[in-house]
Amino acid sequence: MRHALSGLRVLFAAERNARFEGIMGVLAVIAGIILHLDWVRWCVLLALCCLVLATEAINTAIERAVDLTVGHELHPLAKQAKDIAAAAVLFIALLAVIVAVWLFGPALAKIFF
Repeated sequence: MRHALSGLRVLFAAERNARFEGIMGVLAVIAGIILHLDWVRWCVLLALCCLVLATEAINTAIERAVDLTVGHELHPLAKQAKDIAAAAVLFIALLAVIVAVWLFGPALAKIFF
């Protein structure tokens, strides 16, 4: 547990994207509270928030490992590994946006329409 918490501190201290994704997760939770999501939507919301942050953590770990093994030279395979890991985060983030529309859309439609 100590190492995992250390990893979280490093992730949020060093990675701007992780901080942004964390803030978006907190805002989504606040929106869920305000909009009184049902328990199924809460489960989906919390799972996606965790999935986005977990994918960002894996991406960061891959980037650090590649940087460690390659050093200051940029090998084409190292770039591909880092780009593919970043693409994984992009896929999950896009999924989160699509699911957010499903989660919050009906409640927002009731408020505004």
